[in-house]
Amino acid sequence: MKAKKVIAVLFVAALATGVNAQDLGKAYETSENFEKTNSPAVAIKVRGDQKLVMETLQNVLKKDKLKGKVSGNILKFEKISFPNISDDYLNLYCKVSEIGKQDSDPQTIVYAFVSKGANNVFVAGNDGQLIENLKQYLEKNFYPQMQLNFVNSKTQEIKNTENSISLLEKKIKDREKAIKNAENNISKIKKEIEDNKKELQNQQNILNQQKENLKKMK
Repeated sequence: MKAKKVIAVLFVAALATGVNAQDLGKAYETSENFEKTNSPAVAIKVRGDQKLVMETLQNVLKKDKLKGKVSGNILKFEKISFPNISDDYLNLYCKVSEIGKQDSDPQTIVYAFVSKGANNVFVAGNDGQLIENLKQYLEKNFYPQMQLNFVNSKTQEIKNTENSISLLEKKIKDREKAIKNAENNISKIKKEIEDNKKELQNQQNILNQQKENLKKMK
């Protein structure tokens, strides 16, 4: 079991780093469809399914006292103060899109769209400092927590599987013990039957002798 656990830890570590790790955790500028419009965004690719990524993103932003609304795969934060990104009031929209369906290595992209004040035009590369701050936030605040949560989730999956295996092994042992007990009981019953047959024959012999003796007395 100890060897299995070592293998499991190595497996999780391999997932956390991965062959294509250079594609993960690096924020970049792009454009993405948002409310039927192709809009400028900052994106980051992470490991984890949509549900885990959404939960992690919410919890990280809560640490900055941001509480948004969830609409499908989109988190909406409107008219917020977010000093880590900008001194201006912002509207922040995060779109969480799962791109890998493999159970062993799910991957998701988070697209962040930002607009300033009452203006709902999303900020592009012309506001270099805000974009850079957003990239830094995603890379240094969100991504490390996402990695930790992903590893923890996979570690928990491994523990759950190990527990299932242990339960199955116990069931098998219990059944094997029950079979052995049943076999012992069968052997015991067979012996009792043989003993009873012998005793029956002895009693039959005694009866026959008693009858023979009675005939001689007449």
